[in-house]
Amino acid sequence: MLKRLNVLVSYGRLGSKCATVLRPDWDVFLDSGAFTNFRAGREVVTLEAYAGFLMDYGAKFWRYLSLDRIGDPEGCDRNLAALRARGLVPVPVFQRGMAVAKLTAMAKESDMVAIGGIAGALRRSGTPEYTANVMGAARQLGTKAHLLGVGNLATLTAVRPYSADSSDFSMGNRYASVKVWDPKTRDFVAVHRTMKLTRSVVALLHTYDATPKDIATWEWWTGNLRFRGAMRVSAWSTFRFMEHLARLGVRFFIALNTSDVLIMQDLWNDYVTARAA
Repeated sequence: MLKRLNVLVSYGRLGSKCATVLRPDWDVFLDSGAFTNFRAGREVVTLEAYAGFLMDYGAKFWRYLSLDRIGDPEGCDRNLAALRARGLVPVPVFQRGMAVAKLTAMAKESDMVAIGGIAGALRRSGTPEYTANVMGAARQLGTKAHLLGVGNLATLTAVRPYSADSSDFSMGNRYASVKVWDPKTRDFVAVHRTMKLTRSVVALLHTYDATPKDIATWEWWTGNLRFRGAMRVSAWSTFRFMEHLARLGVRFFIALNTSDVLIMQDLWNDYVTARAA
């Protein structure tokens, strides 16, 4: 049973409010917001602002990423050096396209390296091979590898990184579908509002206190009911998935969106209370 909850939050989304996510029974991994900068095409997160926040709160987080610059290896190096010059210990980010020699250099200076460029590309030709090669190199170097944005069960089972994160938790509220973890098959079952439910799926849903009537009801997916409906099932599924991965030696972090932070504490407390009963 999980005793602590692993979550990842982005400074690019929450800014200084990231400090409000810290909880006694949570391990919080801080993302710098580099992807936010990349998508915006400008510095939403500046080095000075991020460094200042880390100087005040960095030691309270489980780990924190360096402010890398996607597609700019030299910029990554400059920012990493600037943060280290302040006495900070950020986790460097190995981007897709970098040479293995760069991974070697990172591993010499840090016991952990975050691997980017995999999320959203697992169906791309060559990506599974690339992931396996990078993970193999990380193991040979003896460094801990964190896969950024990767929650794919097959990938995590195959390469077994030290840790990984994904934001799949909140998808049920957006698309009226939810991935339900089945501990018997050790896999997810996709459930959506209009599907015809088999007996085995109905039995599985009952273990999450959900019924076919719930699944067919819009209010279960939206509005106030979602907090004890679709979002609760999604959260509990993710917690059980985390327990499964922990037995494989993988620490999984739930990447929280801004709105998710507000209710995750209640969902976590609900789960802990139910498991202790």
